[in-house]
Amino acid sequence: MVRFNMKHIGLLSILFFILLFLRRGMQFLSPQIWNEDGPFNMTSFILSGWSNLIEPTQGYLILIPKLITDISMSISFIYYPEISTYLTWIITILIALLVVYAPTKLKYKVLSACAIFLIPTNAEVYGLPLYMLWFASIILFIVALWEEGKQPLLRVFLLILGGLSTPVIVVLIPVQLFRLVTMKQKKWEIAVLALSIVISIVQLYFISHHGAGKGLHVDLKFFETVIDKFFAYYYLNFFEVNRILLLLGALYLIGLIFVYFLQNRHDYYFLILIYLLTASIALSAVRMDPGILTPIFGGGARYFFLPYILLSWTLIYMMAKNKWYETAILPVLVLALMTALQGFCRTHDDLQWRKHIDLCQRSEGKYAIPIENDGKSQYAWHLVLDAKTCKKYIENDMFELPEMRGK
Repeated sequence: MVRFNMKHIGLLSILFFILLFLRRGMQFLSPQIWNEDGPFNMTSFILSGWSNLIEPTQGYLILIPKLITDISMSISFIYYPEISTYLTWIITILIALLVVYAPTKLKYKVLSACAIFLIPTNAEVYGLPLYMLWFASIILFIVALWEEGKQPLLRVFLLILGGLSTPVIVVLIPVQLFRLVTMKQKKWEIAVLALSIVISIVQLYFISHHGAGKGLHVDLKFFETVIDKFFAYYYLNFFEVNRILLLLGALYLIGLIFVYFLQNRHDYYFLILIYLLTASIALSAVRMDPGILTPIFGGGARYFFLPYILLSWTLIYMMAKNKWYETAILPVLVLALMTALQGFCRTHDDLQWRKHIDLCQRSEGKYAIPIENDGKSQYAWHLVLDAKTCKKYIENDMFELPEMRGK
């Protein structure tokens, strides 16, 4: 167990910063605004102020990303990309520290925290304010794996924070029902279950009004694709392997998990891990057709983020059991890391935020400020603001630049 002291916290923070930097260092050195963070979160703050915290984005309440946006906009419009990025990185590191120090039943906790940064996907999810909704789900996984009776008020706080930041709160209800039946200390389990239900109802209300989710055609091919993408690709995507080897690779992992289950049927925390893994895969498959998703090349890496973290945690949990599991699983983790190196870091063009907001305040009417989509300037999205709005936020900025005055 890692000792809770400032020296260890500092060293681990440096380690997690390095891992995050290796994945998305250019965003730290040249912060940019990405995707929906501009036309959704920034725009909603401009229109509604802090009340936008209770407004859904794409059908979800996302408290943590909205807090990052609102705090950053309140501090500085001119330096919004830098402030929002640095806040995102701080919160990401805090979540990794939570994996290490929270009283959960995870095994090899430092390795489990590092696994968040080392999963075999491209770097899409890392270091961006909007995508903190995915990291908020990690908070909920920690709540689900919490040791019975330990620090209940902290657990409740994390449940509320995570639950209002991601719709993944819905999958915690069966976990809490299971914990209520199997755990001895009922009072706090009842409280967490009740809160999970209330927050889930709120999230489902917004989801139902937005129409999130896609129709599915479930057949044998669908299940083959799911086990390929969410199990075999985890450690075999590095290699040019045929369909049979992919199937065998997926069955190898599923078989290991099943054997462990047969030998440890009363390991309730392992059962929770398996449920979370299955539920995360189901959520991804419901949200987007897995046949068009790829974890590294192409689109949709974010839909593998949670399943691959949970698969990593499951394998690490099993590996701690005995030498046999360690021998069977360690090569898988090594191959997964090799696979991750294919799309480990991500670069982007500098879209010159300050230049464009200056042009915005000098424009005649509305101005389209370019923001990142896939990192290339020719495929940029745009945040459309009028001159009055840009001028107002620049003039009220505590970091107003001399060259922007008097426009």
